[in-house]
Formats: sequence, structure tokens, C-alpha cells
Amino acid sequence: PQWRLHHPLVGHKSISRLTQIPTHDSSAAQIHIKLDDTNYALWSQVVKMFILGKDKLGLIETYYNNLQGLWGEIDFKQPNPMTCEIDIRKFNSIIQEDWVYIFLDGLDD
Repeated sequence: PQWRLHHPLVGHKSISRLTQIPTHDSSAAQIHIKLDDTNYALWSQVVKMFILGKDKLGLIETYYNNLQGLWGEIDFKQPNPMTCEIDIRKFNSIIQEDWVYIFLDGLDD
């Protein structure tokens, strides 16, 4: 039997993001969801169902935890020498954005 997500917004013409939900027979149901401030819970459930369907959630969590440990070691060995609070916040924001890109790039491997 196939399982699919049913929601009133699915297929609505104003919805633009595409999410694929795996089905029991390895085909995929296409679900269009525009991610915004009001539907993050729905979107995150759909993504989690997709990842669980591929048995990859544990791999992602392990990968993320490994990166967190690595970044913590780097921060410990290379502390931020800045003293201005505004510059520290800006610098940390840039570093965190870089971490997001590194994490997302690693998901392709």
C-alpha cells in the first residue's frame, strides 16, 4: 500500500516549492509546498517523512554532531581575538552561515 500526505494546500496553484514523498512502491508523490512562517511544522514533517523513507535520518544526525564537535575544537584552538561586541556578533554570524553551507554541501556526499 502507498502512503501519501494529504493537506488542503497540496497542489494549490500559489504553492511553489516541490517536495517529493516516497511511497511504498518506490515511486514519489509530488507535493508543492511554499515554505513560509505559517507552515514550517507541515514542511518539516514532510521533509522528515522523506528522509525517514530513505533511512538517512540517523546519518544526517551523526554527520551534524560530528561537524559540531569539529567546529567546537576549531573555536577552542582559534579563539576570536575581537573585543568589540558588534564585530564579534557580525563575525560569528558569518561563521555560522559558513557552517550551514558546509553542512548542506556534505549532504550531497
